[in-house]
Amino acid sequence: MNATCSRSPGPISHRHTMRDLPTFAQRYCQKNNLSPDDFQRVVMARGLYLPARLLRPVIDYMWPRHFDADRDFIQGIAQLRHWHEFQWEANEFTWHPSNKGPARRVFRLRLSVRRLRRLVRNTFEQADPASVRRSEARGELTK
Repeated sequence: MNATCSRSPGPISHRHTMRDLPTFAQRYCQKNNLSPDDFQRVVMARGLYLPARLLRPVIDYMWPRHFDADRDFIQGIAQLRHWHEFQWEANEFTWHPSNKGPARRVFRLRLSVRRLRRLVRNTFEQADPASVRRSEARGELTK
């Protein structure tokens, strides 16, 4: 069983410690009624640019490691407990050693940071809209 989506500890209270807060994966699975094993597959499908989505079976067959940077990005955002932490993961993805070359940069055979930002933002906003508004007021993650 994939530990990224294990059930959330319940409603969020401002008295919780960081460890008590549900992760993005837990929130997303709960919101979309997903099993933990489906999390990475669903987020990958929702986050890929159209050319990557269409060519993924061929790419997976011919170059099985092509989507390593994308999988690492999803694993990173799965563990987020606050919306404002997303930008750090996005920067890590942008500079990932496997995230170079024309296939990924020019032809966009990769995840879209903007799509994932929207997905993460919407998931966190549903649970804690005030936190997202505070981050935006400070100028964090406005793209």
